Amino acid sequence: MIDENLWMNKCKKLEKLGNMKVNEIMTKEVITATIDSDLMEFVKLFEKYRYNGIPILDKNDNLVGIVTRSDFLKLVTHERCPMMISMDPFISEPTVKSLMCTHPLTISPEGTIKEVASLMMRHGVRTVPVVSKRKLVGIISKYDIIEAIYEKLIQRSG
Repeated sequence: MIDENLWMNKCKKLEKLGNMKVNEIMTKEVITATIDSDLMEFVKLFEKYRYNGIPILDKNDNLVGIVTRSDFLKLVTHERCPMMISMDPFISEPTVKSLMCTHPLTISPEGTIKEVASLMMRHGVRTVPVVSKRKLVGIISKYDIIEAIYEKLIQRSG
């Protein structure tokens, strides 16, 4: 049987978590690529780090896009093989720019966990870049939120 007081304490902790700021749990050291990054090198980067999405920066380090694992499905649905991409007429230049989403959802470091979780659910995304004045300052994923929930739940009631 579940201890009702313990459960209520856990619920209160989770409610407080929703009001935490994004910058408290975001990943601050972010792997990025530039718009002119070679697509084949980018694929290697994606596989090495196994992220759901990698932010794309311009030459001034402004966030200009993101490439997610779902973006690679575009290659498959258009019957394009990543290994043959340099010969594909659909993509004249085999760079990250040809594959990236140019208007990524973002959140401010001062946004709340509740806001970013809602954004993720509404738009079906797993990763959201954290931006301040067009500059990438971090990234937050569903995994970061789940980890924060886990930490809150295992804390002793008190």
